[in-house]
Amino acid sequence: MVTGRVLDILKTMWKKGEGTSSTTLSMRGEDYRKIPEGFIEDVIPGGRYAVYTYKGEMTPESVREFYNNIYYRWLAEDGLSPSRNECFEHYDSRFKEGSGKSEYDIWVPVV
Repeated sequence: MVTGRVLDILKTMWKKGEGTSSTTLSMRGEDYRKIPEGFIEDVIPGGRYAVYTYKGEMTPESVREFYNNIYYRWLAEDGLSPSRNECFEHYDSRFKEGSGKSEYDIWVPVV
């Protein structure tokens, strides 16, 4: 876990896909100029975040357990409380869909 990261305002655009999936594009600060057609704009506020890295196969049970550990165990152990802002997940080149060796970060806003 990494705590105390400060995130600049992040503009997020998303486009609903089929079923429950969606495509998300995110850019920091002034990197954005125009929202691609079909995407909806959202802004994630800057602030302090605790960052947890999920590693392994993604099953509904394992992801739920990981989130439960974040909110009901690890934040308290680190003396942190979640803020009212939304958490978000960051997927990069470490994420390998369908692989048991996949990784991605979960950013939880904290106070």
